[in-house]
Amino acid sequence: MAAASKDYRYSIEFNIHGVDAPGTRLIKTGDIYVNICLLGSHKRTRLMPSFLPMHVDQKLFFEKVKKI
Repeated sequence: MAAASKDYRYSIEFNIHGVDAPGTRLIKTGDIYVNICLLGSHKRTRLMPSFLPMHVDQKLFFEKVKKI
């Protein structure tokens, strides 16, 4: 008889409001985005002008299902 498998579901809602890095200078050629890796998946924000502080105000959803 096969053992019953269990699934664990992880989900995270990540709210980004702003990004600041004191003392950092960005090259002002083109737009940039913020790349986030969480639970083994990569998400990125929309393209924004390369000025600090960046006002992002975006939600990113991460989800992972682990079978045991």
